[in-house]
Amino acid sequence: MGARPDKKLRLSHAAAEDLYEIWRDGVVRWSEIRADAYLHGLNKTIERLCEYPEIARERREYAPPIRVLGYRSHVIIYRETEDSLEVIRIRHGREDWASDFADDAGQS
Repeated sequence: MGARPDKKLRLSHAAAEDLYEIWRDGVVRWSEIRADAYLHGLNKTIERLCEYPEIARERREYAPPIRVLGYRSHVIIYRETEDSLEVIRIRHGREDWASDFADDAGQS
């Protein structure tokens, strides 16, 4: 199966803040060089999602459905539309990211 034409990438305000916080935390914990490298890999993964948005299964228990793909210690939470890929959040895999979407799914 070949690649489709790339979808336009849209980053939510929260996802942009997440990226900054991931980078800042990496600088504090390790170094600017390692933080830059981690963010580069995360960005490349997001770019790949624009090419292959269905690489992660659709989570229909949330309304509207989301997709979740892991990248090292983090998860990329996104939605696919007709012409774009919206990255909603980028959270640490140990965080309770699912609770961010519980209200959308009618869960308590």
